[in-house]
Amino acid sequence: MRLVDPSGFREIIHDPHTDDKIRREKSRDRKRGGNGFSKTEAKERIKHDYQNKRQRKAQLKRLDYYSAKRNNILDRLEKKRNETEKKGLVKIKFGYTQAAGYGVHGQYHTFVMVEDPTTGQIYMTRAGPSANTAFGSGAASTSASQGGSASASAGYGEFGGYGFGTIKAHATTWDSLTPFDKPEDTKFIQEVAELAVSYDSVVSDMKSYAANINSKKIAYFPSGPNSNSYAFSFVEHLGIDRPTPVVGVPGWDQGL
Repeated sequence: MRLVDPSGFREIIHDPHTDDKIRREKSRDRKRGGNGFSKTEAKERIKHDYQNKRQRKAQLKRLDYYSAKRNNILDRLEKKRNETEKKGLVKIKFGYTQAAGYGVHGQYHTFVMVEDPTTGQIYMTRAGPSANTAFGSGAASTSASQGGSASASAGYGEFGGYGFGTIKAHATTWDSLTPFDKPEDTKFIQEVAELAVSYDSVVSDMKSYAANINSKKIAYFPSGPNSNSYAFSFVEHLGIDRPTPVVGVPGWDQGL
């Protein structure tokens, strides 16, 4: 015998012995002029209601558990997203200073900066000639500053092109104490890109890239490869398409 719960939650299922007992009690009650009441059936319904409540309570508990678990996951994702947004994207920029002999040739020297979105600290990497020359600041120059044409075919021997030596790269914090390319000497800043990477990872890249270039001992030429070649090659190393400079910088289109 099956008694269907009006709520539709579950069916009341009795064993054959209980069904027979209920039928006998109902038949006896009708003979007495009743409506077919069964004491056993009433007890079974109470038992069913109790079991039904327990099942509902367990179901709600499971729902609460999975809801809480889902909310916890969403909260963690939201927290992670907020932390990412708080950190922000690291900004890669070019800084431009006047190259040595600027009054003659009007050209600029390029260096690369990365800004910590949390602290605002800026780290930079740049390059210049290793030889102690008038261009020791690392500023690139054109042939005008040399009073003649600069040719990459010229001999350079142990001192690199035209006696400028090799490309010497540096990576350091960018502030007023920086021995070269100081903030007060920077004439232009060009926004290059925003990267979804950590500030520390870019700083690490700057250091390792500078060390790698220094180990190659690439001859420095005023027309390139030079400090500008280094700066533009580094941003390509970060996976950024080589940008177009906003001022005149010889050697910017030469890779290292």
